[in-house]
Amino acid sequence: MRSALAIGAALAGLAAAPAVAGGREAALAGAFHHWCLGSAPSFQALDAAATAANLRVEKDTKTDTPAEGRMESKLWSVTTDPTGVYDLTGGFAVRNGKTVTICGLAANDASGDEMMDLLSTPGELGEPVETRTSDDGGERLTEFKTPFAHSTILLSDGTPQHAVGVILNLTEVREPGR
Repeated sequence: MRSALAIGAALAGLAAAPAVAGGREAALAGAFHHWCLGSAPSFQALDAAATAANLRVEKDTKTDTPAEGRMESKLWSVTTDPTGVYDLTGGFAVRNGKTVTICGLAANDASGDEMMDLLSTPGELGEPVETRTSDDGGERLTEFKTPFAHSTILLSDGTPQHAVGVILNLTEVREPGR
């Protein structure tokens, strides 16, 4: 799975019993905590941290038009993790006073079941808010509570298709007056 910034996602409920996750999933959970949960969502802070870590930028997209608003997204490849390569994504969009900030990671070799089981444990993200299958049946979507207001955490994985790979995103949406 390749990481993609997606604003807005449908959410869902837990169906599996906890199990012990492998080293790969634990490393990815640690990376998510480091990059996305260490402080309130900020694209600028993530970009500065990724630059300081000398991460290679794979994609950098910027727009600033009256019709679309201001948007920027970046995709970095993290090749220094001893458990394997993963993608780090960050982005923000501002339009009509609404601001969306995203931080996430993706790995095409992690087990969705093991990642969900690990994240569901006390001391990690805890019990999911809900889980469901995507409309096309290709992904399981699991929402978790976040430590930040106006935010959601979504784990997407290929479990319904018996495929490995995970995408884990923190999305913050701030609207004027809320």
